[in-house]
Amino acid sequence: MDLTVIIPTYRNPKYLDLCLKSATENMVQEDTKITVVVDGYPDESKDVIWKYKGIQSLILPHNTGMGNAINMGVWNADTPYVFIVNDDNVFPYEWDKRLSLLNKRIGHNIITIDQIEPSPSIFEFIVKDLGRSTDDFDYKAFLEFEPTVARDTGDEAWYIERGGKIFPFIISKHHYMKVGGFDTFYQSPFWIDVDFWLKLEMAGLSGFVKTQLCHLYHFGSKATKAGSEGDKFREGERAAAQQFMYKWGFLPNIVSNVKRYNAKIPENHPLIRGIQF
Repeated sequence: MDLTVIIPTYRNPKYLDLCLKSATENMVQEDTKITVVVDGYPDESKDVIWKYKGIQSLILPHNTGMGNAINMGVWNADTPYVFIVNDDNVFPYEWDKRLSLLNKRIGHNIITIDQIEPSPSIFEFIVKDLGRSTDDFDYKAFLEFEPTVARDTGDEAWYIERGGKIFPFIISKHHYMKVGGFDTFYQSPFWIDVDFWLKLEMAGLSGFVKTQLCHLYHFGSKATKAGSEGDKFREGERAAAQQFMYKWGFLPNIVSNVKRYNAKIPENHPLIRGIQF
């Protein structure tokens, strides 16, 4: 598929270690690449990075924000597609082979990869508690469970329109660069994704889907709101919402809108006049 996985990481070495272990052990295609962008505090992650041969790392000596870290990873990618994940994701068996099959089937759509999470959320991922931290995570149980929920029936049941525009996702580098990537205006890792989806909508792109052909495990914001600096990140999220309102003039519903391919721009808003969904 000529795919580069982009993993931004911030002060999260234990989860990054598990993420890279699962990604490297379970990949089967020689053209798959992995890039880790260490967004500050490089000494905390260097031992993990050195453990895994064949991955590329970009070391940012100071924290510059998730949006900038992802942009740096994508800019350095030399593949047609990028797969943007969190550092607290865990990869299943043959994940890159399955994503290659997926790309051949539905082409240039922006594709969210379904997740398995230990607790329910508004994004309707599969709920299965296989561990809430690296200390109690059952890696073997995850690898055995994930194939039981992976759907590949030969028809459209293996992907759904509702639920797209969420991390982790695959996008062509062409589309990513077309809208300028993530906006570094936000002083927070939150709301940058919604801003990004809006720019893609304004560029006339549609067909945002979530696939059930492959699932990643997700612990849930372990380096941000659920981590040791949670208060700082929660305050940053509130500030980012205000920045979003200042920039766009509205706050969208975060939950997906099925009618317009998960569109975030309100109906009849001037931003979408002339755009066909």
